[in-house]
Amino acid sequence: MARLLIQHNTMSFENFVTRDIPRIISDSRNVIRVLKNKENNEYKTKVYFYLGGKDGKDIVYDGPEELPNDCRLDGLTYQGILKLKVEIVVKHGNEKPISKTNIIELVKIPTMLHSKYCVLKDKTENELSSLGESSHERGGYFIVKGLEKVILSQEDSATNIIYTRIESVTGNLIASVDSRYGSNAVERFSVVYHKETNTIFATIPYLKGSIPIIILFRALGLESEKQIIESICGKNLSSNLSKVLGDALIPSINEVNQIYSQEIALRCLSILTKVQADKSNKNAIKWKGNLLYILNNRLLPHVGTDVDDYMVALKNKAIYLGYMVKHLLTTQIGLREVTDRDSLVYKRVRLPGEMMNDMFRDFYEEYLKNIKNKTDKLIELDKKTEISAKSILKDISESYNSILNSSEFQRNIDNSFMGRWGKNPSSKRNEGVLQGYLRHSFMEAMSHLRRVHLNLPDGPNTMEQRRLHNSQWGYYCPVETPDGASIGTHKHLCQTCTISVEYESEKLINWIKDDKLFAIGPKTESMILHDYSHMIFVNGDLIGNHSNPKKFVENFKKKRMDLNDKHIHWSFSISWIIRDSEIRILTTSGRMMRPLKLKKTKNLKDIELLGCEPEKLVEKGCEYIDPSEADTILIGYEEELKASHYEIVKTASLGLTALTLPFIEHNPIARNLYATQQSRAAVSVYASNFKSRMDQKASLLHYGQCPLVHTGVVEKLNENKAPYGINIIVAIAACSGYNQEDAIIINKSAIENGLFCSSYYTTHSLREENSSQKMKNGNVGNINIVNPKMASKEIIKMNSNWDYSFLDKNGIIKPNTPINENTVLIGGYMIDAQGNWIDNSVIAKNVHEGEIVERVHLSKTYPRIAKVLSREVRFPIVGDKFASRAAQKAVLGIIVPKENMPYTKEGIVPDIIFNPHSFPSRMTIAYFLEMLTGNIGLISGKLVEVPNFNGSSYPHENIMKILKKLNSDPNSEYKLYSGLSGKLVCNEACIGPIFYQRLKQMVSDKIYARGQYGPKDAITKQPLGGRARGGGLKIGTMECDALLSHGMSQFVKEIFWDKSDSYEMAIDENSGQIVAHNPDRNITHNGKVRTIRIPYAFKLLLQEIRSMGVSCKINVEK
Repeated sequence: MARLLIQHNTMSFENFVTRDIPRIISDSRNVIRVLKNKENNEYKTKVYFYLGGKDGKDIVYDGPEELPNDCRLDGLTYQGILKLKVEIVVKHGNEKPISKTNIIELVKIPTMLHSKYCVLKDKTENELSSLGESSHERGGYFIVKGLEKVILSQEDSATNIIYTRIESVTGNLIASVDSRYGSNAVERFSVVYHKETNTIFATIPYLKGSIPIIILFRALGLESEKQIIESICGKNLSSNLSKVLGDALIPSINEVNQIYSQEIALRCLSILTKVQADKSNKNAIKWKGNLLYILNNRLLPHVGTDVDDYMVALKNKAIYLGYMVKHLLTTQIGLREVTDRDSLVYKRVRLPGEMMNDMFRDFYEEYLKNIKNKTDKLIELDKKTEISAKSILKDISESYNSILNSSEFQRNIDNSFMGRWGKNPSSKRNEGVLQGYLRHSFMEAMSHLRRVHLNLPDGPNTMEQRRLHNSQWGYYCPVETPDGASIGTHKHLCQTCTISVEYESEKLINWIKDDKLFAIGPKTESMILHDYSHMIFVNGDLIGNHSNPKKFVENFKKKRMDLNDKHIHWSFSISWIIRDSEIRILTTSGRMMRPLKLKKTKNLKDIELLGCEPEKLVEKGCEYIDPSEADTILIGYEEELKASHYEIVKTASLGLTALTLPFIEHNPIARNLYATQQSRAAVSVYASNFKSRMDQKASLLHYGQCPLVHTGVVEKLNENKAPYGINIIVAIAACSGYNQEDAIIINKSAIENGLFCSSYYTTHSLREENSSQKMKNGNVGNINIVNPKMASKEIIKMNSNWDYSFLDKNGIIKPNTPINENTVLIGGYMIDAQGNWIDNSVIAKNVHEGEIVERVHLSKTYPRIAKVLSREVRFPIVGDKFASRAAQKAVLGIIVPKENMPYTKEGIVPDIIFNPHSFPSRMTIAYFLEMLTGNIGLISGKLVEVPNFNGSSYPHENIMKILKKLNSDPNSEYKLYSGLSGKLVCNEACIGPIFYQRLKQMVSDKIYARGQYGPKDAITKQPLGGRARGGGLKIGTMECDALLSHGMSQFVKEIFWDKSDSYEMAIDENSGQIVAHNPDRNITHNGKVRTIRIPYAFKLLLQEIRSMGVSCKINVEK
């Protein structure tokens, strides 16, 4: 089930390897370098590099042979090797071409776990456990240098679709298209309606400035005004709309009426390029070839891709341009609204495979440029000697490894997977792409792989992008998002939502063309819209018209439901926009999709909907709908309503974490939002293979339980093998003040019996290096792991305060060794530039009481890496945080012995006492409902499943009836008696079981204090700031005033003086200057000296002023 929930990640990676890499290499496989001497306009010598062979298909990606867990432990990257065939062909004059062929290892690319290139693919749970893997996860992430990394899916604007917007400065209306064909780069094309002149201009990539729209029409082959107007208005020019649009075009036509032919228009456009047409027209081939290349490949590259004749392709682009102008003008006159860019119709999700495609393409193009430059230099050196094909091939063969060296290519990929993603890692688009895989709990791990990141620009104008949009229903969970500054930027997919991957559209287009009612041909006139026909777009490309749109849409949907159909995949979407006479078909990747059922859909009760295979639902009669198609249909929440489609489950709008919250519909939305965060941050059994892992930081719950009251989701995901909380008896009552507001009282006996007991793991590591890179301390050289006391050469700068006694002969501390402050865990040294061996050992920092060495690991392969896993058992202490699934977060206020805890007449002693004053403000009705339902489970001895949105508006009435039948108090109210005096302390305390979670925020990690002799700054002698440096909390003038108002003057002196930079120095009474005077060291001053105490910062100030030539005297006479 988990595999299907993250399948869009693994499939996108597989598509990147099997389809995108060969496509990138084949699109630019020919690398040609030529000599500059010409003979009859023909280069005499040509060198061709065919990467991937002459057909570009000799490409192989060999998956890794290592096991993923071995890579985790040994600090290696789990990666495969990309191999390809390289054929070099040399032609010189009339000589016979000669060639050389070889197989090279181009680069190593990290492999996504559980993809088809991974050794874990399709392994059973038992097989996964035997390989050291977690049995209930299914990959979707990478392992880079032993660390788990995730390429986070990014929300982006859709390509090949028209957007309209109003420019904020000028007020001009702009219609633009981010055009993209295949895996190539995006080319933006825009048409602008100038408000002042009522004219229309266009902007084209690689052409400078704005272009009058009529010139562009004529350059693309529509020369007459009638053709231009028909491309915009259609064949029926007598309609009212056509007249209005025709009048709007008059200023643009009159502006360039002297440019009436395609040839003149092309010459005008050439002025905006680097190669301009001259008057003599001698360079006609050059300038026209350059301009036509730009118009064919840079202007709307997604249009006309199925046409071989480039002039016909240009006319197809002209028809699409007319469609864009119509879109612009109808928006300008108010018939169409400006595009809502926040709608999911205009959004796409960039999956990991697509982002790897962009990254690989950029670096591959750099690699090709390097090959060209190196070959060019090599041929230039041969100019002085007699040149032949054999001599050139010989020189290339001798420099073969240098020319095809891909070390820089490899380094760029490695840097990308270490955090600096892509060619421009500092750009906003590449921020947050690669992240460390969050594994604090199973739900956090699952949710991280189904997360979509929205990268917003800095500034306050991002409110609308953060808001929940109507089109997001069923696609993004409305509950599961962070609060605060990141709200709305991290979104999570709903339970039934998946993301499409790209499928080829050629078979679909051929099926459409075979339809007798479909009109398309080599003549552009057939593309122009008639009154009775509808335009058909496939991935934004206008391929023709259909005269019977209703029949076409019905046939399309019928074939889409047929899993055996070879033309239409179940993930293809079709949107029939009757108002605009358009049918839009999408086969691209990045479209969010969710299943909906029809009236004729078969019964789905025998299918588990969570993580169900899409093919099974399609076979049952469900359709997968993306936001574009959802915008054209009527969806009913219940089958009693008249609609074309219906929700397959009432909880379809919730994400995975939100689904685990019982009675979520009875809580305020803010509480539900907090509850999802707390569930992900709960201490848990985060992975079933925790015994074979060595994570940087990890917390493990000792005695986790499955919830007594549950929604059934966790059991389906991991069979309750990753518990994240404990069922405890809670009494809701005000008691002694230690549980006021959001604090709780905990039974000490329960803690001693293991309640919320957990282990906290920390991994310390040292990696050997054999390089000359600069280290943090400024030294350079190798790093080696060794016991410093057993080293073959003296190691200098060993710290006398460090304890090396626990190291074994390999230089690693022994397992089960107690750790104290400054205990050396891993011994090592570094060789500096002078050849000295400098101590580089790893010591224990911020050690907690009772921390021991749990496990050690030393890799066998070079360079070696040593890891030490320490463990600390943590019992709940005052200040630790706990939370229920209703987001009733509380801090532990006091731990009370069992004999002093309140009790009921039945002898029930609660584990936790919770204050009722938290409910009026938080309004968490779900807390009470869970408690009442939990009592049913306790009495009946069964787990109680309570699916969300079960149709009951007043579930407490049913619960109370069941409790009455079970001879229990319907309100679960009991009298509490004091454990100290036996007196009645609470007449009506609500008592019952609640599933509580211990949160990862613990007091042991938050200790933030500094003593009098703590570390100080070397310059100012003032205490350091920051917990990591052993510093203290900052205190300023406002805190000083507050303390003084409470009469704590002595405490203020202690903080600002005794524990800070108190400094003693000698002053000459006559000159008032600082003098050297220390009788203990026989340093005396001849004059009269007085010793004073001042802040050291004041001494620095005096010296700073003195350095500027100003002398300050200190008067000490009084």
